[in-house]
This record gives sequence, C-alpha cells and structure tokens, in this order.
Amino acid sequence: RMTHLGRRFADVPIGRRLFLLSGGLLLVAGLLAAGAIVTSLPVGKAFERMEQEHLAALDLVLEADRDMQQALVAERTLLLLGPGSPETEALLASHAENLGQVRERWGKYKQIPSAADEAALHPRFDAALMEWERATTEVVQAARAGSPDRRQDAIVASGGVCAERFEAARDVLDQLCDLRTGAAAREAKHVEALQSKLLTGLLLLIGLGVPLAILYTVLLTRTITRPLQEALRALRQLARGELAVEIGWRSQDEIGQVAEALRSTTEALQGKADALDRIAQGDLSGEIRAASAEDRLARSMQAVTASLRALVTEA
Repeated sequence: RMTHLGRRFADVPIGRRLFLLSGGLLLVAGLLAAGAIVTSLPVGKAFERMEQEHLAALDLVLEADRDMQQALVAERTLLLLGPGSPETEALLASHAENLGQVRERWGKYKQIPSAADEAALHPRFDAALMEWERATTEVVQAARAGSPDRRQDAIVASGGVCAERFEAARDVLDQLCDLRTGAAAREAKHVEALQSKLLTGLLLLIGLGVPLAILYTVLLTRTITRPLQEALRALRQLARGELAVEIGWRSQDEIGQVAEALRSTTEALQGKADALDRIAQGDLSGEIRAASAEDRLARSMQAVTASLRALVTEA
C-alpha cells in the first residue's frame, strides 16, 4: 500500500516528475559550481597576494641582504689586497654595483603594500642603510688611497663602526623578513580555511543531495514500474481469456489513466461475456449496449441476438 506521500507523488504527471528530477540534478550541479566559484575567487585573490606581495617582498629582502653581504666581501677583500693590485678596480665596481642593487631592491620593496608594523620599520632601514653605505664607502675609498695610515684606519673602521652599522641594517632586514614570513603564513592558513569551507560545503551539499536524489528516484521508479507491472499482468490475463482482472492502481498521472482505461475495458468485456452467457442459456431479453459506434463486438452480438429472436418468432 502506498503512503500518503507516495500517493500524492504518483498523482503528479510523469513528465513533470522527470522534469523535477532533471531540474533537481541541475540545481545541485549549479549549487556545486556556484559554491566552487564563490569560494575560488577569494582563494585566487589570496594566492595572488601570496605571489605578488608576500613572496615578492621576501625575495627582494633576501636579495638585498645578499647584495649587502657581497658588498661587504668586496670591502674586506680590498683591505686584504696590496696597493695597485690588478683586482682592485673589479672589486670597486662590484662594491658599487651591489650598493646600487641594495637601493634598487629596497625601493621596489617599499612599493609593495605592507602592514603597519612592517611599514614602521621602513624609516629605520632607510637610516641604517644610509649610515652603513656612508661608512663602507669611506672604508673603500681609504683602502683605495694606498696610504698605510689610511688603510690601517680603514681596517679598524671596517671591523668596528662599519660592521656595527652593517649588522644594524641587516637586523632590520631580518625583522622585515620575519614579519613578511608571518604574513605569508597567515595568508596560507586563510587559504586553507577557505578551502576547508569549500570542501565542507560541497560535502554537505552532496550529503544532502545524494539521499534526496536516491529517495526521489526510488519514488519515481516505484510509481512507474509497479503500475506498469500490474497493467502488464492484467493484459496477459485478458490475452488468456481471463476476465476476472483486478487493477488496483489509482492515480492522476498518465499511468493512472492507463489503469482506468484497462478497468473500463475489463468491465466492458465482462458485461459482454455475461450477455453471451445469458444468450447461451436462451435468454434473449437482455439489451446489449455498444460502447461506441466503433464497437464491432457489441454490434455483432446485437446482430446475433436479433437473428435468434427472429428464429424463435418464426418457430
């Protein structure tokens, strides 16, 4: 026996049920796609920030630190070489080039958006870089002069004031690197959280959609296959000449209309069979009604009854 829900579902036309099924599947697919798109937009922006801001800033800081160290190497090497060494000019050019690269990378770094705590360190590095650049330039110029006294002063300055200013500038770079690394880590966690929300939403939608789709499919299958099987059984009985056919399925859809047509057909055949039974027993008083102008069986039975009545009258 069908439940109230199943009965109401069976009353819906089959075309509308199939439309609802396909529409529901399209809706679920659309929600999945929309959820993926909505979540992928902030994820994409987060990845863009990671690449264009955090990673780019870290790369510039590390490159600036490397340039400072290479300038320091050139400075110390000049102090170790004797006056008039053939490598002096190359070292001077390397020192100047690395200082220029430090300024260039630092300028690009400051153009990248940064947090307030990171931006607060910018003036500190500007000042530290200027002081170290001035000190290392003086050391290099003294080493180039060739005077023993000036070279000795340069060696002392390189290991003293110049080294302190170098470490002060690098210390600011280290702080900037730590801050930017922390920002990148937080951005990565944010991306993971967004992806987790997307996965949770998709799983929830699938977890709700799949059981509903299964339930709907079961109801659709039962309300189509069961009445069709019952109608097929009734047709086979009629084909064998069995007129005591019961068709219990009742609904307002197309299959319910087929079942109702079969019941009407069965009732009409039973009525004609009863009439033939009466005729066979000699009862010609019964009236045989045709279901329509095209009811050949009823017309034939009427003709037979009329012929038999005529024979009885003549007798």
